[in-house]
Amino acid sequence: MCDKNDKINKSSKIQQTNTRATSTLATTNEQSTIPKPSQTSGIESRQIGGDTDDVICTNHFPCSFADNLTFYQYDVIIEEYHEKQGKYVNITSREKRRRFVSDILLAKIIHPTAVCWYDEGFCMYSTTNFEDQLPLMHENEEHGYRRRLTINSLCATSGTDELNQFSTRVIETLIKQVLKEQFKAIDSIFYPWDGEIDQDGPHDLLTGFRLAMCRTESGPTLNVDTTITRFYPHLDLLPFIWERLLLKNKSSFQGWLSDEQYNIISLHLKDVEITTAQSEHEKKYILTGDFSNDLPAKIHIRDEENLLSYYKHLGFELCYPKLYCLKAYPLGNPTKIVDLPIEYCSLREWQPVKENEFMKPVTAPVVHKRYHSILAAIQNCNFHDDELSKEIQLEVRCDKMMEIPYEILTKPQITLSRHRGFTDPVPIDNMAFLYLTDRREPNARQMQEKLLNNFYDAADRQRMALPENLDEYEIFVDRNLESTLRNRLSRLKNNQCQFILCLSNCRNQEIHRIFKQIASIEFGLVTQCANFSKVKNMHNVRTYCDNLLKSVNIKLSGENKRIAQLETPIKTMFIGADVQHAKNNYKGEIPSIAAVVASMNSECTVTNQRVSRQWPKEGKQSEETILLLKNMVEELLIAFKTSNDGTLPEHIVFFRDGVDDGQFERIQNGEVVDLKKAFQAVYPASSSPPLLTFIVVKKRHNTRLFRLLPSNEVINVESGVVVDECIVNANPNYPNFFLNSHEPRLGTNKIGNYVVIVNEIEYLFSDLEELTYSLCHTDQRIDNRMSESIPSVVHLADAAASRARQLFFNQPRDGQSKGVLCIVVVKCGYLSFEKIDSIMSTNEPIGKKPVFYIQDPPITSELEDFFCQYAYISASALTEHLIKVREHAWEKFKYPCLRFFSAVKNDGATLTDFGCCLDQDIRHLVCDGVALGQLCGYDLDPFFIELRYELFRDGEIMRQKKILSEGAIFDDELLRQVEPADYLYVGSFIHLFDATTQRDVCQRLTRLAKQVIFGRQVSDSSYSERPRQS
Repeated sequence: MCDKNDKINKSSKIQQTNTRATSTLATTNEQSTIPKPSQTSGIESRQIGGDTDDVICTNHFPCSFADNLTFYQYDVIIEEYHEKQGKYVNITSREKRRRFVSDILLAKIIHPTAVCWYDEGFCMYSTTNFEDQLPLMHENEEHGYRRRLTINSLCATSGTDELNQFSTRVIETLIKQVLKEQFKAIDSIFYPWDGEIDQDGPHDLLTGFRLAMCRTESGPTLNVDTTITRFYPHLDLLPFIWERLLLKNKSSFQGWLSDEQYNIISLHLKDVEITTAQSEHEKKYILTGDFSNDLPAKIHIRDEENLLSYYKHLGFELCYPKLYCLKAYPLGNPTKIVDLPIEYCSLREWQPVKENEFMKPVTAPVVHKRYHSILAAIQNCNFHDDELSKEIQLEVRCDKMMEIPYEILTKPQITLSRHRGFTDPVPIDNMAFLYLTDRREPNARQMQEKLLNNFYDAADRQRMALPENLDEYEIFVDRNLESTLRNRLSRLKNNQCQFILCLSNCRNQEIHRIFKQIASIEFGLVTQCANFSKVKNMHNVRTYCDNLLKSVNIKLSGENKRIAQLETPIKTMFIGADVQHAKNNYKGEIPSIAAVVASMNSECTVTNQRVSRQWPKEGKQSEETILLLKNMVEELLIAFKTSNDGTLPEHIVFFRDGVDDGQFERIQNGEVVDLKKAFQAVYPASSSPPLLTFIVVKKRHNTRLFRLLPSNEVINVESGVVVDECIVNANPNYPNFFLNSHEPRLGTNKIGNYVVIVNEIEYLFSDLEELTYSLCHTDQRIDNRMSESIPSVVHLADAAASRARQLFFNQPRDGQSKGVLCIVVVKCGYLSFEKIDSIMSTNEPIGKKPVFYIQDPPITSELEDFFCQYAYISASALTEHLIKVREHAWEKFKYPCLRFFSAVKNDGATLTDFGCCLDQDIRHLVCDGVALGQLCGYDLDPFFIELRYELFRDGEIMRQKKILSEGAIFDDELLRQVEPADYLYVGSFIHLFDATTQRDVCQRLTRLAKQVIFGRQVSDSSYSERPRQS
């Protein structure tokens, strides 16, 4: 039980982080829908030993150690002699290092009386100071391996008299070393050697536990939580394939497999570790997922000996010679590929399954099972008899969980329209329906009507206007899919289509990515996809369509609901940020995705997003810092200003996800500084910058809360339970609280831990708790009665990063150090593109076109001369003019613009510029003396034609001479009417299409030229299909 009965004064504590100005969270009663509850009326306080018989307990277990202990940390190096290099090299395997050092410590070789423990990296700890004997070196040779341990120096000291982060980590390392002698440890998770095994498809499920030492306000505690992990069963490979993967356990194996079965095996066994026992010792290999091209009888090892005779010579005769061999490589040597018969392979014991985004998560245990499994796990640990435990006099009270005081926040009030519908439904005047399929369905039309009828009914209930008639298309997936999609979507874009409802009936998930990329990225169309199987199998799709409509309305910048407690006269922006990393990215070849989501109003009902990709540094698997935070926040502030009649926010509340305890100082000195730089860049010098409150949202912790009823029944705690004392981190510089803001349908609540890094707004702690709870209800996509486990802006940042990876940013590293897209600059009279880190901008969620960060144009004397001579624009007015036109263009499309050239002289030859965009090239030719009658230009969108007239101020003469016209390359009627020119210039145009369509485009372009087709396209030295990053 927590010994504290007096409430900690958090309001004074939180103000230690920063003091700048005074403000309030909510408005007065006249300005708010309902009065903001005070701390006494809005928060119900529950203390231990109060009037209620039920209590809340947590999976923290108090522990103690000997007083006045000193810990000494030593730098160590563990090496192995490399025969080929003729020198010692570092041992990379943690398990090898652990076993080698454990034997040395057990033999008391380092010091006859010292008790030492090792962290399996580069540190060793002890309660004995033997600095005067350093450096120490011990060499050992065993089983043909020469290894040595070197202790270089004493690098740090700490103790138990005043626990800090360092001493806490030292004790945690000791406890984990104690438990590694009692359990199987894999990636800091401990599994009982004889634990109960459940089967999950082809895999086994084992329950383990992880632990962490915590410095809490009530003293040191051991935090223990259980987890369920998928493992490959310790089986021979052939029985595993036949019985588990192929589910053929009711029939006997006949000695051969079909092509489809080989494909299933390849999909499931790529990168799996197997063992073989062909000789005296076990060998380890990694499967590539491929099979041999020939059967064993035709695979030759050396001379004329084939694989069958090779194994027969070793005393192993193949029983199944009609099985193709597995391609694999020895562990640690990926360049040496060998062929292994399936029947001689076994799955390595204790091998976790590498999870990916396509695997279904393991079903979470019900709350009472987790509660009892945690108690069983810690009660099975022996903390008393080990030498290390005795050395520090470790005591852990594990008979029951800690009971803690808590408070219950008042549930926020949801505001709807007076018809109980959306508060701001966006009317749709022009809408299209698209049926995308890769198979023939007899009832396809019936399912289409079912979806459309229910979707229109949902709109009627929400008072959201939809058009009476809509364009309907059916597209069958074939090799020309991308070309077909571009043709259809181009027409819809030209017809000012607001929204596309897509019914997808495709087995290949790649089709969805292709559709989203072309529709959202290339054409900037708002889309919403529905799943054919769900529509078909649901008896009542009313709720499904209601949810679809919620997503559609917010994608169109509508508003579904409001939270009364967030209404305030102070302009406030709420920002959520996260960095998502690829799973199993051991070589750092896949970028991390950073996402920043910001509210466009104080009620947090409309949001805007920015997404960027960032490559990890060499040797690292991920990059946690948001490298382009300053740039992204600048754009979001400008977007807020545009949405609020030129007003910038006075307060900014920033929620940062994915930060660990040891990174707080780095965040303060890095990302907080970047935010201040963004404020300085956007806010006028004459005005004050916004007040900032910066909060870290921690989800990757092990703390759980359980409600224990008088009947001993264990249930989840209710939504609104907040804990801000007893088990919170004791660091006075970073006040924090736990908040359970949702009610899970399955499993146990995963509560958020909120750590305040900066509080310039000077929120009271109770106000911050209420504010955070309210923000957990603002997600416009969820049901009005539901809330989320974290604030909606943080959840949307997670979703934006995940969606960006799935659709756009999951390509491996292409040899450059960072991801590359474009930034627009103006050079020497033409618009070109410079390579920089990419920023992708979307409205919520990713559905609208991306916008790239735009800098001020570097104007040269050549550029000034051109605009002065051609458009009569003075040098003093040129910068403002260029920025205005360029931003206008970027609101419409993001096409690359063309370089100028002087290839055509005034000798009577004619030139056509196809796909001319802003068409500075034709203007340069005119400026160089080419007659207008010899020039012609075509572009897909009339918007750009009109924008050219604004940019170069020559609309009157250009319209009169009909120099520029609207035209598409797939318009056969246009191609018949156009008179071929001597020269056809095609700049940055052909690469907009896929490889198949490019051939068709080139054939059509030949009909427009007499002599030469020339231009500039983006290409690569290696063939590949890549999504267009406009």
